[in-house]
Amino acid sequence: MFPYIILNGVNSKNVPGLLIQNFPPITKPEMRTNIEEIDGRDGDIITDLGYAAYDKTFDIGITDRSVVNQVIGFFNSHGTVTFSNEPGIVYDYKIIKQIDFNKLIRFKTATVTMHVQPFKYFLTEKELEFVGDKQLLNVPDYIQTKNGINLTVADNVFSLSGTSTEQTSFMVPMDYLLLEPGRYILYAYSSGSGTNNCQAAVINDVATTGTCFGYGPIDLENNKTLNKTDDYSTPKSFNYVYLKVPNNQTVDFNLHLKLTKINEEGLKIINKGNVYSLPQVTVYGTGDITLGVNGKSVFTINLGLEEYITIDATNLEASKDGVLKNRLVTGNYDNFKLNPGVNFVNYTGIVEKITLKKYSRWL
Repeated sequence: MFPYIILNGVNSKNVPGLLIQNFPPITKPEMRTNIEEIDGRDGDIITDLGYAAYDKTFDIGITDRSVVNQVIGFFNSHGTVTFSNEPGIVYDYKIIKQIDFNKLIRFKTATVTMHVQPFKYFLTEKELEFVGDKQLLNVPDYIQTKNGINLTVADNVFSLSGTSTEQTSFMVPMDYLLLEPGRYILYAYSSGSGTNNCQAAVINDVATTGTCFGYGPIDLENNKTLNKTDDYSTPKSFNYVYLKVPNNQTVDFNLHLKLTKINEEGLKIINKGNVYSLPQVTVYGTGDITLGVNGKSVFTINLGLEEYITIDATNLEASKDGVLKNRLVTGNYDNFKLNPGVNFVNYTGIVEKITLKKYSRWL
């Protein structure tokens, strides 16, 4: 079988008259190092600085000089490349050195040099998608006006507006919930104004400390995710969401509540490669979210109402639809490493879904 390459999904065999004559050897990228010599000390200190990008050089030919323009168009590119001697593997590349197309026209042969990044990826590796921890609260749509405060509930989001004429509390019916023995967490995220001194709780019949999830309500804060945890050795039931607004307070905010069972282990990810990977992860959710790997917290994400954000650990940036969102993420990108083999991605917060790409890679 004749050699071929695939550039950004286009096979060289589909370029009329183009021949791939040979391939460079498969090599391990060089480790960049800093070597420091210290007077009075034997030897030196070598510090690894990371793997270096390198060049892959191969020869091409043409069967007819009339196809040169098609060949020029094919190699006027950058992105991903697969060589037929490494099927199923993709490199990130850019052609920096000029190809001598005059030589190609005169002698029907030329040399191509591709500058490739040190790591390679599995071409057909599927994007992983995980649904967030199950939302256990289900609050039917609801409308009530009381003491100057308007309350509406739609799609499990509570909206409060108005000015209270006295301290006002709401008992919002929810679907009956029976929690089996285990450890649970209630998240509350409010966005808007007037949340100070307002409270939210999940209760059974009446708002007392003994009937509240977490043994007490959550004191709301604007644009901040708060939580309470509780452990049950016997089943515990709940049937209302309790909300309180102080006297003579103007409010205009939305409240997101999520009650879920705590996932101690995290999401299982297998890096099938032979070197650690720095994956691309997209987090869908609301409010403040933490994201980590193998039990260690790495990122704090101030997602707010952005709906989702993509963190590219390789390129050290966060974005949404191509717009940089680095200000929403704090943490060390280099620490979001997936070692070869089994890893676990852990998170906290109101998370609806997480997806991962480029989680396996090779040298």
